[in-house]
Amino acid sequence: MPFLNRKEIIEQIQSQRGSKILTFFLGDREIKPLGMNPPPGLRLDIQQDSKLFVYQTLRRIGPQKKIDLFLYTRGGDTNSVWPLVSIIKEFCDEFNVLVPFRAHSGGTMICLAADKIVMGKMGELSPIDPTTGNPFNPPDEIMKGKRKGISVEDLTSYLSLATEPKKFNLKEKDVLDVFKELTKNVHPLALGNVNRVHTQIRLLAGKLLELHLDPKKDDQRIKKITDTLTEKFYSHLHFINRREAKEIFGDDIITFSDDKLDQPMEALFQSYADALQLQHDFCYNEVVGDNQQIEINLVSGLIENQEVSFKYETHLRLYQRSEVPPNIQVHLQPGQVVPPIIQGLPRTFNMEVLSEGWRLNSGEV
Repeated sequence: MPFLNRKEIIEQIQSQRGSKILTFFLGDREIKPLGMNPPPGLRLDIQQDSKLFVYQTLRRIGPQKKIDLFLYTRGGDTNSVWPLVSIIKEFCDEFNVLVPFRAHSGGTMICLAADKIVMGKMGELSPIDPTTGNPFNPPDEIMKGKRKGISVEDLTSYLSLATEPKKFNLKEKDVLDVFKELTKNVHPLALGNVNRVHTQIRLLAGKLLELHLDPKKDDQRIKKITDTLTEKFYSHLHFINRREAKEIFGDDIITFSDDKLDQPMEALFQSYADALQLQHDFCYNEVVGDNQQIEINLVSGLIENQEVSFKYETHLRLYQRSEVPPNIQVHLQPGQVVPPIIQGLPRTFNMEVLSEGWRLNSGEV
């Protein structure tokens, strides 16, 4: 569905809500078979560069009494959340988030700043304990050349396990040995980074909540929400449905979309899912076929309101070649450099990024 059709749905939601809609939809398309490296531009996380394009969409509508952010994301750079929320708050008195489906991790952090979080039947939030990347993290044995992410919750759970009296009843000197054992496998600077990020997330969560809750009167409530989202679920993969969310945040913040709002919210979600092909897994063999090289465009994000649309687009050149066993000779034609694709042999794929970034969507996507 092109932008002009989505614009009609956006205007329909605006009419129902008495607000202006800003959409921030970041793709999370899957790759098959699992384990292969996804091409750049297949999935998009929250990053600093999106702030400029959010700002440009907001400038088109100017200051408003109420702005609703229609949000879909698996998360991203937590340092990008505060600048993104801050620029939206500059343009409205009341800031709400509409959650048709996933608003995970960094998306949940964006929701912390909202006066109201309106969740559809499929709406999901998640814990906000991040997985940290650091040059001192251990190397990844599966993804060669990369480093493992360290989950804050995994680290705190490991130390909690060691200090749990009912399980081990370790003495203080034994706990120190447990920590020393950890540092044999994980660089101390990587551990320090995990602690820093954990502290930062808690501080940021409090600041976001204080944008609409009283830091003095609601201090225990802010602490409860922060503790729950950073420590109480013990799994970053626990997805919080709207009834759980209401228990955590309270029914003055969490509201359920009604039948009248469900229809346009689901239609808008589906239009974005179709535009970004979220329900069509990316398969190299299918995309490249029998071509030795091919150029493709992948759109993995859209920022829109009723006035303007921006897309995140990656222009790629994909190459493939057959993995010829060393005992088989392949005769090349004069001038031919790359062996032809040989049916039945495994294939290796490589890629070159020709361009990547946010740009104006002229309406075709």
